[in-house]
Amino acid sequence: MKKLLCYVGINNKFVMCEHFPDDEEHAGLHDMLQDFLDYDDALADEPVPQGFYMLEFEIEYSEHAWDGEQEAYLQLKAYTPHKGI
Repeated sequence: MKKLLCYVGINNKFVMCEHFPDDEEHAGLHDMLQDFLDYDDALADEPVPQGFYMLEFEIEYSEHAWDGEQEAYLQLKAYTPHKGI
């Protein structure tokens, strides 16, 4: 499981405080996080109190029906308040 710190602001929008490095060691996690941020603009369906949260991601896979290739993406599994800031 991959964890990153974020800040939840107005209108349940979140801003990442940490990112995965864009290097070979992290093997595409940087790009998967960018895709996640492009498509998901709210942390949850219900309002979340403003503050810092630790996001927990897992890598999920989907298979294309037309060619059988798999696509990897980050799925938000949990978010917990972060009190270290």
